[in-house]
Amino acid sequence: SHLSATIPTEEIFFTPDSLMASGATASIKEATIGKGYFPSVELKNYTMRWFPKSDSMFIDTKGNSFNFYKGSTQLEGGLLLRSAGLYGHGKLKRSDAELTSNDIKFNKEGFLANQAQFTIKEGQQQSFRPILVGQNVDVDFNVAKGQVELTTNTEGFDADSSGMVFPYAAYRTSINKARWNINNKTVAMKGDVDNSTFTSMAADQEGLSFNGSAALYEGEKMTLNISGVPYIRTADVKIIPDKGVVSIRRNGEMLPLKKARIEIDTLNSSHRLKDADIRITSRNHFEGSASYQYVTVLKDTFGIKMEY
Repeated sequence: SHLSATIPTEEIFFTPDSLMASGATASIKEATIGKGYFPSVELKNYTMRWFPKSDSMFIDTKGNSFNFYKGSTQLEGGLLLRSAGLYGHGKLKRSDAELTSNDIKFNKEGFLANQAQFTIKEGQQQSFRPILVGQNVDVDFNVAKGQVELTTNTEGFDADSSGMVFPYAAYRTSINKARWNINNKTVAMKGDVDNSTFTSMAADQEGLSFNGSAALYEGEKMTLNISGVPYIRTADVKIIPDKGVVSIRRNGEMLPLKKARIEIDTLNSSHRLKDADIRITSRNHFEGSASYQYVTVLKDTFGIKMEY
């Protein structure tokens, strides 16, 4: 017996600094001992190596599979039992998400994972692309509340390989914080508009990219709504969305913009259009109609309807 673990052994091997054992069954009972919380886990066909001086008991099972949180979460990997609690490494699998990490901490209401690859799955059909994939993200998964906090690494060695991608919408973003509400089927993101970008991954959109301060993915509508967009640059013009909102559907399809404004800058003057109904298809192409604001020498303004 060690902490909340009861480990019947069939074979033990002693070394000067450790103990190795194996057996058919063992168990970790749910308990709080000191500052450490331990969830309930059943172990079958296990092997174990214990280093008492470093407070580390490593546990593996045949098939390397463990069940947590009333069977809703499975770990394919290994466990580490310490006085501070129960840790793990490997792949955590749920019906709605998966993550892979070498640093997982199991708590009473959920788990924490550092530098993880995290995927939100869409329904039960494997043919669907994931809603979101995070690379090198820190995950705070609250199973009890149905809420997940995601944070990307913004500094250090892994910063360049960190980020979040919406494969279904074919967009990636540099925003470093997101909250997934499992029950509402939404992913909400917030960031600094100056350095938070959204970039299309669809090849035919030629790297279309723009800034935004927030985003909300609505699972029911399968739509990524990006807000706080100051403008979108395409074909050497600035298109300013009404209320700064842009909506993205499958494969990077941007819904038509209504009542947008357009700014066309040349070397000598600035041309402005308003009430624009615009469809942006790539970094170098858009089409639609707008009212050109013609200013006379007397400073009177006339609207001239234009189409492209």
